[in-house]
Parts: sequence; structure tokens; C-alpha cells
Amino acid sequence: MILYFAFIVPVWYINGVRFYVATYLFTYGCIAYYLLRDKKKLFFLALSPLMHFSFIIPVGLFLVHFLLPKNIWLYLTVLALSLFLFNLSIPEMVSFIPSINNQIDGTVRGYTNVNVIENVFKHREKTIWFTKLHESLLNYISFFMISCIVVLYKKIKEKEVILFVTLGILILAFSNIVDKIPSMGRFYTVSQMILSIGFILMSASYENKIFKRITFSILLFPSVFCILVTLRYCIDYMGFYTLLLNPLTSPFFEMTSNLRDLY
Repeated sequence: MILYFAFIVPVWYINGVRFYVATYLFTYGCIAYYLLRDKKKLFFLALSPLMHFSFIIPVGLFLVHFLLPKNIWLYLTVLALSLFLFNLSIPEMVSFIPSINNQIDGTVRGYTNVNVIENVFKHREKTIWFTKLHESLLNYISFFMISCIVVLYKKIKEKEVILFVTLGILILAFSNIVDKIPSMGRFYTVSQMILSIGFILMSASYENKIFKRITFSILLFPSVFCILVTLRYCIDYMGFYTLLLNPLTSPFFEMTSNLRDLY
């Protein structure tokens, strides 16, 4: 699972550097606050929207989570309800989006434009089979980890891990609701990182060898498959020089092709 976590946001996702740096900032701030009880590190969480404006949403969900009761069944109910909101129409969702200022409002309207959404769904219909399976297995892994945490949450001594996980469940529920909006599906990444960390900590604290063997056997194929697909994406984003050069020498060379062009 540690290897799976490392491949959630690999280095070749640098093409979306602002969003993924914001993801790490937000996740680190949450880890420090919930698991290390270091409130000063909330600075990193607050910094994430400055790296990518869309992280106003995860920060807002963090505040909602802070105010809501810390009952895991409440968040599971929210998650279950989110599964029935996949068909929520985009115009209805847009009507709830406030106009913060002209620049942000224009960006939001661009993401929620009906024509853009239709083009995205047409593109999804042509997606290669292993990409579709990759997305399905990511959801399977998330729900399996949540199921394990629900079954064992009373046996977990570190209750702050449960608080941390419930935030991941809340973000996952939100991601389900806004999945139809282009680029909003990226928030699944945030929930996967939080849930993976929570699951790893839970597995480390629970010493039942039979449980660990069963979870390992169940998660082995989907985790390995997702890692292999992520490595496949690598050849679309990385070039031959990327593997040989470093940040000091790369400005002197022009990368005109990616690894896929080599075969």
C-alpha cells in the first residue's frame, strides 16, 4: 500500500504541477493537524488555494468537517447519499456556485459549460479499456479501505486516525457529486491520499496477521494494476532526456518527443 500511495501522484504528473503541489500541501497540513496535533502546520493547508484556486473547496470541506460531529456513520451516510447524486444536473450545480469575482467566476463557468462537459463525455466514451478499468479499481480500492476501517474502527487505539479518515470520506463524497464537471474529478486524488494514509496507519496498529493476509491478497491485483497503468501514463509525459538530465542541465536541451515515440 505504501508503493500504491507513492504512485497516486507520481513525479511525471508535473504537467499539472500547481494542482498536485496544492494536493501535497493540503494533505501535509491535514496530516500535521490530525495525526501530529500540530496546529501551526495548518498554514500549509491554508496555502494550498494560493497554489491552485480550486483548493478553496477542500479547505471549505475541512472547515465543514471541523464543525460537524465526528461520528463515522454520519460520513458514511453522506458518502452513500453521494452515490445517488451522480445524475445531478450541471445547471442545478452551477446555480449554487457564488460569484466570488470576475476572474474566478469566469473560470468556474468555463468548467461548467454544457458544451465542454458534452465534449468531455464523448472523449470518455473513447477511452482505452485499461484506463476505464484503472478508474474503476481506484474506486474499488477506496471503498475497500473504507470498509476495513469501518469494521475495525472500534479496535483502533489512535482515534485521530478515524478523524483523519472521515475527512477523506467527506472529500470522496463531494468528488462523487461533482464528478461530471470537467477537472473536478481530480479531487478523488486528495481523498485517495488521505484514505491510503489512514489505511496504512490502521494496518500498522492492528496486529492480526490473518486480517493482513486477507487484505493483502484482495488488494494485490487492483493495486499492482493501478501502478502499472500509472507507469504506462509515464511514457506520455516523460521524454528520453527527462530520464538522463537534471534541473540544472535540462534548460539547455529541447525535449521534442516523449518515450512513446521511441517504439
